[in-house]
Amino acid sequence: MYDHRLALREASRFFVADVSESKEAGGMAENGMDVQGQHELGVGPGRSTTRDFLPQAYNDFIYATLLEEYGIVGGAAICVLYIWLLFRVLRAIQRSENLFGSLLAAGLAMMLTVQALANMAVAVGLVPVTGQSLPLVSWGGTSVLFTCISLGIILSVCREALSDPYEERPHDAVVRIDSSNALPA
Repeated sequence: MYDHRLALREASRFFVADVSESKEAGGMAENGMDVQGQHELGVGPGRSTTRDFLPQAYNDFIYATLLEEYGIVGGAAICVLYIWLLFRVLRAIQRSENLFGSLLAAGLAMMLTVQALANMAVAVGLVPVTGQSLPLVSWGGTSVLFTCISLGIILSVCREALSDPYEERPHDAVVRIDSSNALPA
């Protein structure tokens, strides 16, 4: 017989992790929060000890390592840079006349920023481990590829939005073929 109380207890245990269970399961969230006791300026580049015991220290928990090495100042700087990227893209696409390009660039910038903020929230223990990498910082194959493609699309849309509409572009020029150098028939 199905016991709904047992199912509810299991579901609540999934979302509200106990500290003792966290330590038994590798202590990922607890280990990420250990960096809060570090100095404001960190211990210095390459002197992190969290990377020795954190699983996926160069992927999922890179922000915890950055917090330990560069302190709260470095962590805040990384957070501010991602939010600055989002606002710069939103400001640039306001000038765009292409609606599709504007929405595409805004969506990609929002995805990169939310992914970064999700990684930061996991690293400091605010949310359960999600497996999101930190764009432009984490190790990873597919994530780096997606980030590069996203930034290329964003740059293309922003270039079109910020360019002078009366400026002649190379792809607008007419190509003339000189028939005097053609091969004889």
